[in-house]
Amino acid sequence: MIIENTYRKHLQTIQQINDNQFTSYNSLKQKQETKYQIQTTQFHQHFQM
Repeated sequence: MIIENTYRKHLQTIQQINDNQFTSYNSLKQKQETKYQIQTTQFHQHFQM
């Protein structure tokens, strides 16, 4: 029983770590996309003048 509880806790911890990594990956991806959009917009504005 103790072993089973420890195992469950371990699984939860792993799940938490995966969620955190996924979250930070997503926010990094969004930052990259935002940066790209800004650069693209600036590029277009530059050539409209």
